[in-house]
Amino acid sequence: MGALALLYACALVLLLLSAVFQFIPWPAFFAAGWWLLDECERRFADICHVTGRLQISLQGDIRWRGQQWRLQTARIRSGLILVWRLNGANDNIWLPICPDACSLSAYRSLALYSRHFRSISA
Repeated sequence: MGALALLYACALVLLLLSAVFQFIPWPAFFAAGWWLLDECERRFADICHVTGRLQISLQGDIRWRGQQWRLQTARIRSGLILVWRLNGANDNIWLPICPDACSLSAYRSLALYSRHFRSISA
């Protein structure tokens, strides 16, 4: 969550600087700033609803929210966030995993799994 908040804050500061140095008019700043804050609030609400215990079997299957999933791809792998694309029986979802949502050792294990999931599940 911290990385996403930092991203939105940086975008808002860049927008403010553009308005101060008159690259964009003030009404455009207020409109874009209002949209940015609204979008930030919606994304945080969406992310807060994506919670639950994550279990990974030895075969590489992921059990989350009472369903079986397969890791299709790990798009972002950094110290700030992991973003996984999970395939389920009926739907596909993007799962953001933040280091503040689990212990440091669990986050490192998930990061390691996201780097080597193709060789584990093959």
